[in-house]
Amino acid sequence: MMTVGNRVERKIDRSARGFKRYQALRLIMILTSVLVAVLLVAAPASMQVSKGNIPQKSELVEGRQVVANEVLVKFHASATAGSIAQAEQDEDVDLDEEVGGTGVRLFHSRGKDVATLLTELKARSDVAYVEPNYIIHADLIPNDSSFSSLWGLRNTGQVIGGVAIPIDSRSSNRSG
Repeated sequence: MMTVGNRVERKIDRSARGFKRYQALRLIMILTSVLVAVLLVAAPASMQVSKGNIPQKSELVEGRQVVANEVLVKFHASATAGSIAQAEQDEDVDLDEEVGGTGVRLFHSRGKDVATLLTELKARSDVAYVEPNYIIHADLIPNDSSFSSLWGLRNTGQVIGGVAIPIDSRSSNRSG
């Protein structure tokens, strides 16, 4: 026979099971959201190719070291997509990517050296400016009084998470 006390117990038991199900579902939703957020942040970074591990060929332009076959180009705002495509074709460009979000483009040519690219692109009326992709080396220790606090810049091979990470920003003789 079903008493009032039994009915109340069954109702409480059902609501406790429902609450546990709700908590489990909420936890799954939170974990899924975190996973999606991590994937959205990590995926673009993992798709980027770092040139740091790829040896770059270089040239000398006006006595300064530059990346071979590469220039930085800024077209006038009035330049059309067709004129930019024509410039890419004329200069035998195999890589065209935007750099810095200001409209500057990195052009890499399959067959033309930097001096030729500079001469030909400067002659175009739709080009605001063009310059070599200079290779820059930092050779001095900053005189920043907080430099010693920036532990990552004086890492000379400590093991972090089981991986040795030799970074020494003070040295200009780094590989990579």
